[in-house]
Amino acid sequence: MEDIKSFLIIHNVAKKHNVGSIIRSAAAMNVFEIWVVGKRKLASFGNQGTAKRVIYRNFLGLSEVKDYAEANLIQIIGVEIMETSKSIWTCPFSTSTAFFMGNEGTGMDDAEKEICHGFVYIPQYNSNTESLNVSVAAGIILSHFAHWAGFQESKIQGEKFEVSDKTGIQAMMARAEEIRAERAKKRALESLSNPS
Repeated sequence: MEDIKSFLIIHNVAKKHNVGSIIRSAAAMNVFEIWVVGKRKLASFGNQGTAKRVIYRNFLGLSEVKDYAEANLIQIIGVEIMETSKSIWTCPFSTSTAFFMGNEGTGMDDAEKEICHGFVYIPQYNSNTESLNVSVAAGIILSHFAHWAGFQESKIQGEKFEVSDKTGIQAMMARAEEIRAERAKKRALESLSNPS
């Protein structure tokens, strides 16, 4: 599973401390890119400096996300508690996957569900709460996928995990530059096909 990657879609998560915690989990679990839909910037309180260690790709809307995922053979899996959802423990994955987390209070709306290829949920073992916090759920889902995909575990240094040196950050910055170049090329092509 050498070329398997994970992605994370952030669209309708309302609370900035949840966004920050989700970003921190994404950084720890080797998420290749975070896809931000409808916003240019994220308020990400609580990310503990990890926001600059992940790559972001911006999308104007959900249809653009779906088109990009399909063109790149990435399945979109919604994280939603529904009767048709599969337990995360069944490992319903086959390829690179973009996980779509629902809103803290309302879950996923119909438009968000429409672009998903399938859904997973995290089993619970008593009836004390209806669901997990979205950032907690993201951490569990991403960790489980990383294990399934065979991502290499980070080295332990003291009582924490080793953090990338400058080489890792330079590679990430190069990837961000590639994305900026893709966007510029797309804008140039759009302006050629739609002259004012």
